[in-house]
Amino acid sequence: MTVLQQRAVTATVFTAVMLFGLFTNEWTFKLLFAIVTGGCLWELTGMLMSKDGVFYTLRRVLAVMIGTIPYMILATYNSEVELLQYILFALIFSWIILELAAQSTQPFQNIGVLTTGLIYIGMPFTLLLSIYYVYDEKLIFGLLLLTWSNDTWAYLIGSKIGKTPLLPRISPKKTLEGTISGFIGCVLTAALIGYLGYVKDVTMTDWLILGGIVGIFGTIGDLVESMLKRSVGVKDSGTFMPGHGGFLDRFDAFMFIIPFVMLYLFS
Repeated sequence: MTVLQQRAVTATVFTAVMLFGLFTNEWTFKLLFAIVTGGCLWELTGMLMSKDGVFYTLRRVLAVMIGTIPYMILATYNSEVELLQYILFALIFSWIILELAAQSTQPFQNIGVLTTGLIYIGMPFTLLLSIYYVYDEKLIFGLLLLTWSNDTWAYLIGSKIGKTPLLPRISPKKTLEGTISGFIGCVLTAALIGYLGYVKDVTMTDWLILGGIVGIFGTIGDLVESMLKRSVGVKDSGTFMPGHGGFLDRFDAFMFIIPFVMLYLFS
């Protein structure tokens, strides 16, 4: 199987799984993003946690469990988001206690990784549930379409006419021309979704603003993950999706837009 064929097969399976999880029922939706959250946390801890001490693998497993707790609480009990901030701090302090017995020479690096995982991965996907409860899976799918549209147009146009590096020290292949094309493609996709009236109570104006949010912050999210990978010297965050990298490689932009989308929708 060629690399192109491998990428095509992976993309097909990925799309089918996403559609099944999004649209089958509430619990497949929650399970889908619980898996995504856990997968992203597993890759993050693998890249950043210190590998010394006797509890490296156990520490990673516990970090994934702790990082998904806010999501699982909201998924199970539909609790208020305000309660989760107190749970967040309790989890971080519990991890500090764990590091006392973990025999690591870099305990505060591990504490920092857990805190980063909770804020960078755990909380965005928890906020996604809040959006889902108020709206529905159609809005989430629309946001995913905008994210993929931004990425696709940026790649297609940037690879053809891109000449001006956007941030070469972080992502040498990302160009200004591609980024602008991605933004325009994202806003046009948002206009199409708005025209079709895809989500009840979300107007054309809302979709255009959401397209702008995704076009800007999705690109920043992609750059943030590139900065993360460059800092540890890896090309992909994982190998879960052959030809496409790992969970973080697929959801870096999406999870980064969620706080800003929620800020707009709930303000």
